[in-house]
Amino acid sequence: MIRQKALPSMIDISIFEKALQDKNGLVLVPTERLANQVCVAWSDTKELDLPAWQAPHVYSILSWLKNCWDEMHDLHLESITPWAMAERTQRLYFWEKSINQFNPGLGSHFSSIADETYNDLCAYYLSIDMVPSDTSSSRQFKLWCKTYAKLMRDNGFIQPNECWELLESNLKNCEPKTYESIYLYGFQSIPPLQRNILGEAADQCVLLDPFCIDMTDQLDDLSQNVRPSFHPRYERICNLEKARKIKFYDAQEELAAAADWAANELKIRPNQRIGILMPDLPNRLGETYRAINTALAAKNINIPVNFSVGIPLSATPIIAGALELLSSIEHDQPLSHWLRLIYSPYTAFELLSLQEKAKLEQNEKNIQARSEALSADLELDQAFQETLRQERENAPTAEEERFRVVRERIGQLLIGEQASVDETASGIKQLMGIYFPSANSSFSVRSEPVGEDGVKRYQVVDSEGYTYAEPSETQVNQ
Repeated sequence: MIRQKALPSMIDISIFEKALQDKNGLVLVPTERLANQVCVAWSDTKELDLPAWQAPHVYSILSWLKNCWDEMHDLHLESITPWAMAERTQRLYFWEKSINQFNPGLGSHFSSIADETYNDLCAYYLSIDMVPSDTSSSRQFKLWCKTYAKLMRDNGFIQPNECWELLESNLKNCEPKTYESIYLYGFQSIPPLQRNILGEAADQCVLLDPFCIDMTDQLDDLSQNVRPSFHPRYERICNLEKARKIKFYDAQEELAAAADWAANELKIRPNQRIGILMPDLPNRLGETYRAINTALAAKNINIPVNFSVGIPLSATPIIAGALELLSSIEHDQPLSHWLRLIYSPYTAFELLSLQEKAKLEQNEKNIQARSEALSADLELDQAFQETLRQERENAPTAEEERFRVVRERIGQLLIGEQASVDETASGIKQLMGIYFPSANSSFSVRSEPVGEDGVKRYQVVDSEGYTYAEPSETQVNQ
């Protein structure tokens, strides 16, 4: 296998040279990735002459704000000490809880968009009372927000933008300013709350490029302490002739057109670098990958493509499968949930034949049908017990027995009350060891003494000696 040569840096470090040499200055960019790229490009210029050098003060704006918050927390300021900044996972938990109070079952679907909307309101100094109540959805959202805000504060948490408001008020009392200059690069827009924090933290804000409209509008206002320091390369921007605005039917058509355009340009000049900017790339990564791959393949172009975001660990199939299994412990799950476990390619069930998988699927459908007939609210553990009863009536194969063991162990975790966190963790470890047979805690079998009826029986055990179910006449191989 031939490893592709790494792409050279796209950063023109000369844009940042004066800013990085300013010992009393700070460079802020919109993303963590861009901050890393600037640091790498700066290091490339230094390593030719120096064995070591001071790391440049380059941060994404959110990383810098979080650092400021942590520093003020360490000072034990009265207005800040009582509060903890809620991370995204914590916020989504409280959103889901708040939404489910009014709309049961919808929390997981709307928690993310509710969080983003609420953050945007805070960033522009807008309170929830200022949201119009002219639609049923807006009225519902306002109810969610008020419940959410109360839950957060009752538990000692506040939103990031609420942290920034406290940060702004405390920075007003800092004299002299924290920095002489804060240099800004790569922004298209900066919300008012963040702009005000920048003004309180530094004597002046210096623009390294002319694209941040929010800041360039302040250049003529002497009271704003904003000045330009544009690199000569930006003088050519006014003379660009190819720039034009195109309207598309939807986002998919726009993406396909952008990919086709890039492929055509590369066909004409293969050595050029082309960037496609997508504000919602994290949510459309798979779609974007397919569109670009299709466009390049159509032109018979084989070059490396760099995507500025990666796939979250939780979205990878094997980790998603593990998390899905663990979710069985806490919530009732539909039929589709169990079918995904059966057909997962990363588990012991992959060893099953298609006929055996089909049999398990039919068993699950039968259980689902019986459960619905008995009661719409039948508890999951009851369904487990019914499944086990039905499966024990037939002589299972080794892999069917493995699936039965997994189901039974999940049922035990659902029904049983763990005495401690350690015992709960141990139970989950055992469960995952069965689900992923390559894990250290995989299970095996031992033979039981011959019974009075003369039949040898076997019992499933894991590597820690934990036993599962009643002895069976079917031997289960490790």
